[in-house]
Amino acid sequence: MLSCRSDRPVEFPAVTTHVVVTMPAYMAVETLAKTFRDLPPDVAGSVILVDDASTDGTADAAEALGLSVVRHPVNRGYGANQKTCYTAALAADADIIVMLHPDYQYDPKAVPLLIAPILSGDADMTFGSRFAGMSDPRAGGMPLYRYVGNRVTTTIENILLGTRFTELHSGMRAYTRACLQSLPFHRYPDDFSFDSQFVIDAIGMGQRVVEVPIPTRYTKESSSIAIGPSLHYVSFSLWRALVSWLTKGRRGRRSKVRATTSTLRRPPQGARSETNCPGCGQPMFAVTNPALVRRFRPRDDAAAGRISSEEPAAFLQCSTCGLVSGSVEQATPGPAYPSEEVPSTIHWMLELVESYPVSARRRLLEVRPNGLSLASVALDRGWTVRSIGLSDLDEDSEAPTTANRTATDQRAHQHEAVVLFNALENAANPGALLARARECMSDDGLLVLTTTNTAGIRRRLRRSRWPWFGKAQRHYFTAASLSSLLDRHGFRMVEWRALPHSVRLSQILDQASDRISLFQRFLTVLTKVADPPLPIGWLGVLCTVIARPVSSDGTQP
Repeated sequence: MLSCRSDRPVEFPAVTTHVVVTMPAYMAVETLAKTFRDLPPDVAGSVILVDDASTDGTADAAEALGLSVVRHPVNRGYGANQKTCYTAALAADADIIVMLHPDYQYDPKAVPLLIAPILSGDADMTFGSRFAGMSDPRAGGMPLYRYVGNRVTTTIENILLGTRFTELHSGMRAYTRACLQSLPFHRYPDDFSFDSQFVIDAIGMGQRVVEVPIPTRYTKESSSIAIGPSLHYVSFSLWRALVSWLTKGRRGRRSKVRATTSTLRRPPQGARSETNCPGCGQPMFAVTNPALVRRFRPRDDAAAGRISSEEPAAFLQCSTCGLVSGSVEQATPGPAYPSEEVPSTIHWMLELVESYPVSARRRLLEVRPNGLSLASVALDRGWTVRSIGLSDLDEDSEAPTTANRTATDQRAHQHEAVVLFNALENAANPGALLARARECMSDDGLLVLTTTNTAGIRRRLRRSRWPWFGKAQRHYFTAASLSSLLDRHGFRMVEWRALPHSVRLSQILDQASDRISLFQRFLTVLTKVADPPLPIGWLGVLCTVIARPVSSDGTQP
């Protein structure tokens, strides 16, 4: 009879991945030592505990156990505690980050099971499910009201998100470094709602989220959320799931960051060009589509910088991803921002950048072809800023020439953020511009760019009368074509957002058609007295895109 028993201990292969276990702690002195001692040996390279201003000596007990401790001087909340945990783990060069509560509610022995799907390359994020497998939450001590609330909330969220998880409210989680860097978790709430927004955003943007069965254990020391905060947490979770369903669809199918190259429904009808698409490398065709081209009258040239020709302008359109390139020889500066909006726009963009984890060195490089600069505001927010013009990075060739090698050497500073203000659509070679932006960026850096959106609501409503096709810019992007371009040149889009901005009523009337109605004439006269700014950011004319660099094997560094 064959026996499977052996007296020799099972030996597992050594794992070189740096795993960091983080513990968001508050008043956990009674359970901390027990939680730490039950953590399997050698599973983590280090353990970081963040104490949220406990008064029971939790931080001192953690230091006595040899843990790395970060102290909050005041109580900031459960979500804020996690933000500090993840920031500290990323600063420690963690490849995998585990969140384990020190209240002993979640079994530390399950950590190897939690990180196994990540180590095998099958997950970007995992969480322990108390309802999966053979788990019995009620037998483990889960209160009835929490059991019912969890089941009902999870069922509704699954319907909205298009998922089949047994629960979505577990506090035992693990992430890859790239997953944390792809989510703006500094933007999330500081309370318990942090968990819901994190997992919903991760699912919506296409992260591979996997649940792992874990045992349920409720004791008198286990932390618990009160009824009032529980109701707020549930309502917030359902609202975030509904927003995700409305804006991104099931499993991110309508998400901008998941946009993929696809064949156009109506391929370009025109002669094939010798130029290949800078985004996907497929052939481009010369088109004079009425939906893309408008006959501009000479009197408009000086006022709006439009193409001075009575003949339809020639455009090149990619046969696969839909990128459109104009036939202008020299690109004019990008869109002008109203002077009164510049400070608020810059603050909004910097807040967007700072919602992602970035290095504490906070070095920023801005490339600005249109005069807009965030240098003064960024300096006040603690950034070291370097400003250059588009011509300093934009070159026609893929590799630097001898003549510009000195400029290339000067660019080789590792910045935590590179901002391209309406530069990509004005570049002679947008792919080369992205390649050189990558040279200026650290491996954990952020690429921030603003561009016009060819698939925005206003573009679809105005069709051939859309004024942006009259601007002398080189390229026009959609989410799919820009995502393809970024993927091809070492970046992955992680966020696409409409840029909030306003336009004066007089500007809107000036861009109206030649046949002005009586009502429009009345409004034109009215603007002589009052010319209010009208918010049009929701129309999607201008967009801000956030992207992360990826390594040669297709993963984020």
